[in-house]
Amino acid sequence: MSSPTVQPTNIDAMTSTVERVLDAATLERWRRHGYVHLPDLLTPEVRERLATWADDVAHSDDERLLQHHEMTDHGPALARTEHFATVHPELGALILDGPISRAGEQLLGEPVVLYKEKINHKLPGGAGFAPHQDAAAYRFVGTHLTCMVAIDDATIDNGCLDVVAGCHHELIVDDGDGCLPPSAERALTWQPVEMRAGDVLWFHSRTPHRSGPNTSTSSRRALFLTYNAAADGDLRSAYYADKIDRLRHHVGDDRARVSTIGHFLGRAVSDDQPRNDEHRNDEHRDDEHRNDEQPDRGHDAMTEQHDMDEQRTVNQERGAGGAPVPWMHLRTASDVAAAIVDLYERRGDSHYDEVVSQLAHALQSGGQAMDHRASADAIVAAFLHDIGHLLVDEHDGNGDFLARDLHHEDVGARFLANWFGPAVTEPIRLHVPAKRYLCAVDPTYRDGLSEASKRSLEVQGGPMTDDEVAEFEALDGFETAVDLRRWDDLAKVDNAPTVSLDTFRTLIECVVKPSAA
Repeated sequence: MSSPTVQPTNIDAMTSTVERVLDAATLERWRRHGYVHLPDLLTPEVRERLATWADDVAHSDDERLLQHHEMTDHGPALARTEHFATVHPELGALILDGPISRAGEQLLGEPVVLYKEKINHKLPGGAGFAPHQDAAAYRFVGTHLTCMVAIDDATIDNGCLDVVAGCHHELIVDDGDGCLPPSAERALTWQPVEMRAGDVLWFHSRTPHRSGPNTSTSSRRALFLTYNAAADGDLRSAYYADKIDRLRHHVGDDRARVSTIGHFLGRAVSDDQPRNDEHRNDEHRDDEHRNDEQPDRGHDAMTEQHDMDEQRTVNQERGAGGAPVPWMHLRTASDVAAAIVDLYERRGDSHYDEVVSQLAHALQSGGQAMDHRASADAIVAAFLHDIGHLLVDEHDGNGDFLARDLHHEDVGARFLANWFGPAVTEPIRLHVPAKRYLCAVDPTYRDGLSEASKRSLEVQGGPMTDDEVAEFEALDGFETAVDLRRWDDLAKVDNAPTVSLDTFRTLIECVVKPSAA
């Protein structure tokens, strides 16, 4: 079944009213509380169309959408829809270049780009969300802000959002699955935010929030639009690729998993249970019947897409006969990412350390950076930090392995500088000096190194002298190099679960220098 026909709408006319400049009092409330309620940000025309647009994406079977279901007392129901900004023209225009993103720029103080988008449907009987901070779920950039747009009236009875004021300056230690522990929840002062349909609520990525179940007979649908600073990169594709991969490998339980953290309290729908989205209008009943006969695409809807906006040619990096295209002929970010992935696939099975292959070490290193909420550049640097070993063919299968220093960190940094900026290449160049630095400033550090790292330390110059320590600490970004070194040391675990190689392919594309494309 094709997607429902969307009636053309002049979205520009609906949103291009006089620019809504947020006043000083609003900006001060935002800075002080970490959230701000804007009842009149959207025009009446847009407010009136929100429910229709939400129905459009809910009833669509476009395979680019992510649809998540939950089990309610009324049967299976739609819980969340994601990745529609590039599928639904009107919503896309509103989200990507309208009053919402412009307000986000005023709140953040700099240009923003869309990080992710979702509709939480919360139909009658729908579950709530445990207390959490969004930053725990979004691991490519440390700071985000989210715009909640009420599609229906949000009340206490149907599960409106509860927020905590003035608690957005740091992350609270979570329960291991991204939620606040009961002790932290009890210590906070929660404020329910009831909203009229069309109202907007902005909140910081570290603002604690939660919501109750929908115990009413009316829906509580809402858009949740998350943005990050444009300076941190356009990471939307990388976010969705990573999320799909992580959900695919999540060990199931009786909870419906709609996120990379465990905050959704809904019950899982069994695979053999047909979906029955009860919020559909009468004119969609025939479509509903056909949809109920289809399995939930859920987490698998886009697993064969590395970029959610367009299909990629998977063999772009190869020339005639399947041979890799010479590095100097790479022209696009996709080419660069594909060629790097190809290098790891061809040479990554070799070993530098005793326990893990070079590919497994790269995947674990990048995963460690993700788990520590590093920037996208730092995550890519962590994944690529040992690419020099592959380029100079340095591994334990060679007879002269570790007999001399091949300066793989310099080789890798110079090579990658063709396509990446210093935020990627400098931590790579400095990760060996960072090992020497840590050996000098932390007497216990050397004992924790792998045997291969201990052996290479000797040919790399051993611990730094006091003068070298001072010089190293004066370098811009030396802290990131030290962080990378520690992620490197943690990334040597046999058979550890890892993020997929395709996730890093997507993330590499996001941080390639524009001049390289």
